[in-house]
Amino acid sequence: MFASQSQAARALLFCAVILLAVGPVSEAEAQSARVGSIAAFVGEVEIVRQESRISAVAGAELRERDVLVTGKSAWASIALADGSQLAMGGGSRLALNEYVVDEARVRKSGVFSLLVGIVRAFVSGGNGSFVIDTQAAVASARSTEFIVEAAEGETAVFVKEGLVVVRGVGRALRESVELGPTEGTDVERGRAPASPRIWGPERVDSALERTQRPQ
Repeated sequence: MFASQSQAARALLFCAVILLAVGPVSEAEAQSARVGSIAAFVGEVEIVRQESRISAVAGAELRERDVLVTGKSAWASIALADGSQLAMGGGSRLALNEYVVDEARVRKSGVFSLLVGIVRAFVSGGNGSFVIDTQAAVASARSTEFIVEAAEGETAVFVKEGLVVVRGVGRALRESVELGPTEGTDVERGRAPASPRIWGPERVDSALERTQRPQ
């Protein structure tokens, strides 16, 4: 009996040492791991998490390194941890690389990769960066509303409100343009962004419609 008690005590001591060595998960680490949740969706939407594919449900938690995939005619709205929002059109794949907020839910940084498709961002205020990158461009904003569309080797960025800085990638990383309201740019992979220009109403309406909830 005493031997069993001694062995149990040693086991408890060993577990305590392991816990101390690893340390508890901090609140900041827990917050940084959670990006937000699926606010609403229409059609076929999946969350790719590591090697798993999870069918979307309203309110489903989204975490860093998840990839959200929308079917051809689908749509999804993402509520981010700081109050910002993303709306994804059909046929899109968006990687949730990083989203860090502080204890007051103020954004410190947010980084997304649009692999293909179209996404519309409604970015809340705050000093933290908000970045959507693609194969061809990097769009950075703070408090604004803008759209990014990615195809093979090409990217288009349009700003509805606020200001967005768009850079090329690779050797064109240092080349950038600043977009104001109603301005857009087209970027080819490996090239600098085209000069800002006012988008025509047909192109604007098409981009807005593709990121709105289907009727």
